[in-house]
Amino acid sequence: MKKLLFSLRCVVAALIAAFLFAAPKQLDEALGRNFYREWLSGTKPEWSGVITLWHIAEFKSEKGSLSAYLENIAACYERKYPGVYIEVTGLSPNQARERLSAGEKPHLWSFPMGAFKAEQFNALELDLPKFRGNLEPLSADGAVYALPYMYSGYFLIGNTVLVQQLGLSWPSISGETNRQDAIASTLKEAMASPATRRYGALFSPKLYAAKLGLTGTLALEGDFKAGQVPFMLGDARALGDLNRKMATGGFTFDALPLGGFTEQVLYIGVDIGAKGGFLEHGTQFIELLLTKGQQLKLTALGAIPATAFDEVPKYQDSYLQLFFEAYSSPCSPSPSLYFEHKEELDALSEAALRGDESSLELLLALLIRLGCAQQA
Repeated sequence: MKKLLFSLRCVVAALIAAFLFAAPKQLDEALGRNFYREWLSGTKPEWSGVITLWHIAEFKSEKGSLSAYLENIAACYERKYPGVYIEVTGLSPNQARERLSAGEKPHLWSFPMGAFKAEQFNALELDLPKFRGNLEPLSADGAVYALPYMYSGYFLIGNTVLVQQLGLSWPSISGETNRQDAIASTLKEAMASPATRRYGALFSPKLYAAKLGLTGTLALEGDFKAGQVPFMLGDARALGDLNRKMATGGFTFDALPLGGFTEQVLYIGVDIGAKGGFLEHGTQFIELLLTKGQQLKLTALGAIPATAFDEVPKYQDSYLQLFFEAYSSPCSPSPSLYFEHKEELDALSEAALRGDESSLELLLALLIRLGCAQQA
């Protein structure tokens, strides 16, 4: 019996020794770092600390979570730089304002176009990638303060059955047909139809409806989702939600990407208060975020990479591939000018929807000044 116990102890001791010998190597391979060698050599990182990143979620990707996307890139960065940790927090615009009022600030900002001025951030010293369409950095006086890293856009969405029941039409686009003109014609017809007087014909952001030259009262989003309004100008997330709902009994619909103009652009920058290692590693994180490998991961979310490269992004869903094709060269406002004129755009849009033709002319002229001459 004693011999058996002795033999078992020897076997257990051998297994433990083998584990202690092999485990560091396995952990190194899994995590991409040589912890064992670091421990033996006593090597310490040049800089260590926790970098905070606030993601302001004013709009969402077609599916998934942009906060989780940023967390994934943060994990990649942490493996490359031991001792550096990036803490990602997703916040609504109101939550961000409340925390700012309480004296809190992050080191890194992920934020929608129009949220901040350039003076909020450190100037970035890095090689700029090529961006899609007319996307441009947030800059001032020749310096770059924040960079676009993803964008999205809008669809015309039609309740298939209701459009037919109300005797309305769907845009016909072929050959040289202007997409915006075809969509505008369809929606003007719908808004003028007696069949849509009760609930309305269209739910839409005011700017997009006014830009198409539409006039009248816009319907409620809830009425469209309830199946009482035939059309909606909705973003990619709205389309994704409808698609998922349709799989569990929601109404069928058709969708056509608008293409061209979009203000749904996310930027990233380093807060003006971040200095030393926070600024250095914050800048390097931005460089990682804009690499081809990390940008292509956006396709899994139904979002579009801001950087341009030779490879065409591939999407699992055919409607998202069409979405990319329509928005592959976006027409987006200058981020600094958009911040300055956001309230004016809202006011002119409301007046144009009331039928004020001079306000529509001013609105279109202002969009051209902001860098959005493209209408198709």
